[in-house]
Amino acid sequence: MVLVVLGAWPAEAPAAPHETEVLVGSFISPLWNRGRRRTFNYTGMFFREVWPLSLAGRPYANWDWVGELFAADVTPGFGHVVAGPSLLARRWLGRSGDITRWYVQAGWGALYSDAYRTHDQLQLGEALEFKTTASVGFRTRRWRTWSWTGELSFNHLSDGGLSDRNYGVHALGMAFGLARSF
Repeated sequence: MVLVVLGAWPAEAPAAPHETEVLVGSFISPLWNRGRRRTFNYTGMFFREVWPLSLAGRPYANWDWVGELFAADVTPGFGHVVAGPSLLARRWLGRSGDITRWYVQAGWGALYSDAYRTHDQLQLGEALEFKTTASVGFRTRRWRTWSWTGELSFNHLSDGGLSDRNYGVHALGMAFGLARSF
C-alpha cells in the first residue's frame, strides 16, 4: 500500500532474502496521558529477513520488504510477554555504495500478549493485538558481509476495537544489532 500511494510499484522480489538482521531493543510507554495509561515497557529481540525491491529507472530509490519476528519481555508493566510477526516496507536514503546509509520503514503486524489477563488496566484487552510501526534507522557496513544497524521506532499496540479495554500502548524505543548480507 505504501508503494502504491507513492505512485511506484517495485520489481518482483527474489526467491530468497538477501539479508538477515538480529537486533535488541527497548521501548518505553506511556509517552503521554499518564493518568489513564499504565507503564508498559518492553525489551526484546527482532529477527528479520530482508528482500530487495528496486524501483527501476530511479536512482537511489531502493525499497525492501522486511519480514520480522519480534519477542519481548515486559519490564516493568502488566503482563509478561509480547511476541509476533510483522511485515515492513523499508525505503533506503542515499547511494547504495555509501558505507553508512539511512532508511525509513513502516509496517504492520500481529502480536500475542498476556497483558489482557490483568483486568485493572484499560490498554490491552485481548490476547491478539496489532502493532503499527514507524522507524528511522541507519546501517554502517564494517566488514564485507556484516554491518552494524540501529533504529529509533514508534510502536502503537492495540486490539483494533475487539474489546472494550482498548486505549492501546504508544511506545518509543531504540534497537541496535547486526546485519549479514548474502
